[in-house]
Amino acid sequence: MEVARLEALAFDMFSGADPRARTAARVTLMPFQSSAECIPQCQLLLQQSTKPEALLLAATSLLELLTIYWNRFDADKTVDMRNSLLQFLVQDRRLPPFVTSAVIRLLVRITKLGWLQNHAHRTICVQVGQLMASPTVAHRALALQILLELVAEMSSPTKSLSFAANRKVALSFRTDALLDIVTLAQVVLRSESGARSQCKVLALQLFTRCLAANVVGSQAEEALEETGSFMVPDSWRAVLADPSLFAHVLQLAASSGDQTEVAECLDALAYYARVRRSLFTPDAVRTTFLAGVCRGLLEISKRSHAVLVSDETLSAFARVLCNLKATFQLVDFYQMPDHRSWINEMAELTLKTFKISQNDAASCTLLKFWAGFAKAGRFTQQANRDDGQPRTMTPESLNDVILRLALIFMESQLDSVFRHAQRGELAEFLSDERLQEQMESLQVLFRHQYGQTAAYWGKLFDEADKQYREQLAAKRPIGSAERALIEGRISWLVHVGASVVGIPKALSGSRFGETTEQNARVDAEIAFRVLRLMECGSHGVLLEQAILGFLEQLRLAYLVDITRVLSTTQRAKFEQFYTALSSFCGTTMGHEQILSSIVVKLSSNLRQFADNAAITEACIELINQLSCHSFTGKLMKHLNIIGAIMSLTAGSSNLELRSQFYACWSRSLLVDDADDPASQSGNGDGGDIVDDQPAFRAAVTDVFQPQFAKLAAMSLDELRHTETGALAAVASDLRGVVSACRESSHFGVLFSWVEPHLPVFHRIMSARHDSAIVACAILSLLQELTSHRATPFSSNSADGIRLFRGIAPTLLAYARPRILHRESNEQAGAIVPGLYDDDDPRSVLAASPTNAGSNAGSPRQAGTRDATRHHDLIEDDLVNLQVFLDVVSRCLRGDFVQVRLPGDTRPNATPLNVVVVGVGQVGAMQFYQDRTAVDLIRATVLVVLSGHVPLQDIVSRVPLAKSYFGVVQVMFDLFADVALAEFDPQIVQELIVSVARGTTGFDHENAGLCFDTLASIFNFRFDQAKRRPQTTIAGPSPALGPRLDAALTAGNANVASHLLEMLLDMALFEADPNHAKIAKALLPLMLMQEKVGNDCPATWALWMTPFWQDFETYKAKLVRGHPEALSQRISRELSLITHGLSGASIGKHNLAQLAANLLLVRIHVAELGVRAVQ
Repeated sequence: MEVARLEALAFDMFSGADPRARTAARVTLMPFQSSAECIPQCQLLLQQSTKPEALLLAATSLLELLTIYWNRFDADKTVDMRNSLLQFLVQDRRLPPFVTSAVIRLLVRITKLGWLQNHAHRTICVQVGQLMASPTVAHRALALQILLELVAEMSSPTKSLSFAANRKVALSFRTDALLDIVTLAQVVLRSESGARSQCKVLALQLFTRCLAANVVGSQAEEALEETGSFMVPDSWRAVLADPSLFAHVLQLAASSGDQTEVAECLDALAYYARVRRSLFTPDAVRTTFLAGVCRGLLEISKRSHAVLVSDETLSAFARVLCNLKATFQLVDFYQMPDHRSWINEMAELTLKTFKISQNDAASCTLLKFWAGFAKAGRFTQQANRDDGQPRTMTPESLNDVILRLALIFMESQLDSVFRHAQRGELAEFLSDERLQEQMESLQVLFRHQYGQTAAYWGKLFDEADKQYREQLAAKRPIGSAERALIEGRISWLVHVGASVVGIPKALSGSRFGETTEQNARVDAEIAFRVLRLMECGSHGVLLEQAILGFLEQLRLAYLVDITRVLSTTQRAKFEQFYTALSSFCGTTMGHEQILSSIVVKLSSNLRQFADNAAITEACIELINQLSCHSFTGKLMKHLNIIGAIMSLTAGSSNLELRSQFYACWSRSLLVDDADDPASQSGNGDGGDIVDDQPAFRAAVTDVFQPQFAKLAAMSLDELRHTETGALAAVASDLRGVVSACRESSHFGVLFSWVEPHLPVFHRIMSARHDSAIVACAILSLLQELTSHRATPFSSNSADGIRLFRGIAPTLLAYARPRILHRESNEQAGAIVPGLYDDDDPRSVLAASPTNAGSNAGSPRQAGTRDATRHHDLIEDDLVNLQVFLDVVSRCLRGDFVQVRLPGDTRPNATPLNVVVVGVGQVGAMQFYQDRTAVDLIRATVLVVLSGHVPLQDIVSRVPLAKSYFGVVQVMFDLFADVALAEFDPQIVQELIVSVARGTTGFDHENAGLCFDTLASIFNFRFDQAKRRPQTTIAGPSPALGPRLDAALTAGNANVASHLLEMLLDMALFEADPNHAKIAKALLPLMLMQEKVGNDCPATWALWMTPFWQDFETYKAKLVRGHPEALSQRISRELSLITHGLSGASIGKHNLAQLAANLLLVRIHVAELGVRAVQ
């Protein structure tokens, strides 16, 4: 293509105004992103064109193409390309910035890819350094831009390189060149003049990027306790340990009038301050450096009115302080001669920021800085002089500073509530993320002087509480501005109280001289105020959320069984808390009284905020936590609290709420036995589980028996006209009971009661299958029954078969109307949506549409879509289908029982010439010629292919696709013979094609299921090729191998060939995390290559020869277009895939050998520059 034509296309694509011309140009130039033949044209554009769009096209295309086809170029050629690009940039012509940036990215990419191949690439720093000697500012700025991009490129991974290769290049670059770049940057910083020098800003950015470009774990001197710092090598000590460099950057920040340049300086200092502490040795060097740094910071602080003007600069200065404290210890600060004045000045700046600034980010960062000082306060004794005399800054004076900061910060935050309320940002002000960032630091300052800080908090709380009660007395509505303002203040104070009550994990072991009894009394005072606030009546949403958070923290801290506390000190703390709380409240307050108050509050919230999902979920979660804990669960049972709460949900339409409450109710019934080791299991001899929970069974009977009796007496017509919520509530309530059975004995007792009533759900599903709510509730119950951790029964129990046969009719009732939907479409000649479009080039069936129909062979054209169906799907249908597939997968996969044939008393004995198809209960049912399992498998497949939910939608949604691929994997792994015997080859082919499409998805877990499925398919055919004709329980074994062959070739489509090519491409050209599973799928195919090559018997050759021919065809495609010598070498490398495979076994040895072979061949073909078959 001529240069002029390329220039016109590039202009249309990047700058054209006509959308159609832009699209046409993009399509025409698409090969420039993938074809190696376009590399010479791109180089020609760079040499001859002057159009910015054409130059941008050439640079960006070469970046992609050279990354892909790098191994096709020899080392000297890449050096010439790099030199030509450098010369292109140095030439004195005015290029737009976007062209310069694109060419620089290409230059540094070539340098990175060739860094370990040719030493000439490592001389780029010398060549670029020569530009710094140029008197032209533009050349010096260009040199700094190249180095900036080079450091960024070396520090970030390149997709075409492996992790090990990226790391090796980065380490080599840091060892050979990075120190020179840092030195160059600091030289430019010291030498450049001018307040707004471009080179000075670039040098600051380069210095910052060099400090951030560290590779952790590469230096022997790195200490474990410094893993949060920047691990620069020891060789950098001469540059970084010089205090004049830090002081010079500080001076630049202090003297600059440009806020952008000040921010750049402070950002560089923030990174500088994170350099590992051990770099500054000995102690004298560390003290000198830190003293110089602190003097510079002190100077900036004194001139903060002129320097720290913008929010950006103030935040950057706060990060410098925070990083400095994180790197250095408190003892290092105390060893400075003038540390007292520095700490006082930083405290004044912090107080000024709290009071005046509206920069919340800077306030939180400064709070974190002082929290570091407070945490280290207990180590201040180490800062005393060697003669035992304390230094100027004593621990007591630091305590005063921290106390003052904590008090002022609380005042400033209460004042900022008004500002956020005016903007309508109260919800953001009290968001969980912002509060967590604040409270992690504030709780440290708060408990540093706990008594005094809590007294001031109590004063602020009492003032706000008084104003709030006045608002309530005036009957201000909840949404009014005045009430919202005061509720915002109280809410923030309640959050503060929740963060400090008890023993926060961040302060565990740090009591700062106060006894636990004193802390417990302060906790009681805080709890008293919040509990008193709860009695005021209804509150706003934000205040209710704050109160619920406080109650959760109170539960964790003090609602514990004191008798089980071993520590005498801790027991005294609990006793002191309840004694103090009783004195504040004027009445006896113990566990039961606090629990009752909490439950009353939760009940009130559930009534008042039934429509608020956030508060309802928080209440449910708190009730769950209370019922799950042994001590509080027993209290709730003793006080009959759950029964009182459940009365609130009698008419509730919130199914999740009902389910959660019934779970709490069940746990309260079982909590007394939860700690009894004798009730943890059944009789222990492997027999059926005995009914050792009569009280639990009686309670369940009393609650549910009347409901089931009423439903059982209804006709199908009456069920169709029954309220939807009433039918769904029964299933949801029972699901909550099932979820509460944490022990196998509990589940066994419940199942023995539930199993006779399962036909009721079958009748409900048959009558109300069109109701998404009813179907979801019943399917969720079945999912809980089959997926519950206590479900597996003992090895010789019949409960597994009973469970399967009990729920299978309900699943079939859900599937039947959807199967009828498919059959009605086929009879009417309608087209049922399949998986692929006919014009989809990625479809393995694009060239030859297949026919897929029912078992009777009704034809339909797969691959044609009804586009309007995608817009008519209901989300509930997708959710129900996902749950249905999960239940089916668990039923087919669950090995509930190990089957023995009747009359055979030998352990693990199976008669000869008899194959028990399936596992567990399914195998036993087939033995008795029970087709329930077969019908369920058949119904599941037909539901998926029915078009009720198009298969394309199923595989495109990750959660739903996971359920679908799970069912298909189980079917082909355990019941491949059932699938092949029951379905037409076209249906089996459509399932296999969908699995093949799933291997290319972005979700690695789903792709892994698909690879496992393909492995099961090929393993089954491999075994069929070896196996003699056998006899199953039902009679002679059908010829299933040919049926699988027919499925792989149905509709004149060679699916097997496409699968082989796809798997080999993934194994040889992609760093797929499922590499081991890809090897597992390829193993039977590769064993076939070995057998064909070694003159396999005729019984093997019939099916294996086509795969051998496909493999030879694949190798021919890969070597096509290469020179003869290279083609022979590539062919030899590909032949190594089967090297070392022994025998006709798909066992672990051959699998490990094949996986290793594929990794080795992948490395070799990458070195040879081979690309995947397009």
